[in-house]
Amino acid sequence: LLKLLQRDDASGQAHYLVRYSAGSGFPRHPQRTVEECLLVAGDLRIGDVEMRVGDLQVALPGTEHGPLLSRHGALVYVRGVLGQVPTQRADPPDPL
Repeated sequence: LLKLLQRDDASGQAHYLVRYSAGSGFPRHPQRTVEECLLVAGDLRIGDVEMRVGDLQVALPGTEHGPLLSRHGALVYVRGVLGQVPTQRADPPDPL
C-alpha cells in the first residue's frame, strides 16, 4: 500500500494507491467484493491481459483474477475492500 486516499469504515471500501516494484505482483485470488484497478503508470499484467496506462480492470464478487505481475514496476489506483490490498510478492514474470 502506497497511500490510502479514502476509506469507509462501515463497509471497508477504500480508494488507495499501490506501487509494484519491478518483478513483483500478487497471486491469483478470489474476489469477495467488486475491485477496480486503474493502471496509472508502468506495466501490469493481470492473468493473460497486458494492461496499458489508463486501462481499467474490474473484478466481480465470486470471481478469481490474477496473478498480477509487473515487469518494470507500476502505480495502480484501486477501489475495493482494504483487506484485499495486493502487497505480496508473486513469482517473477515470464521473460519476454
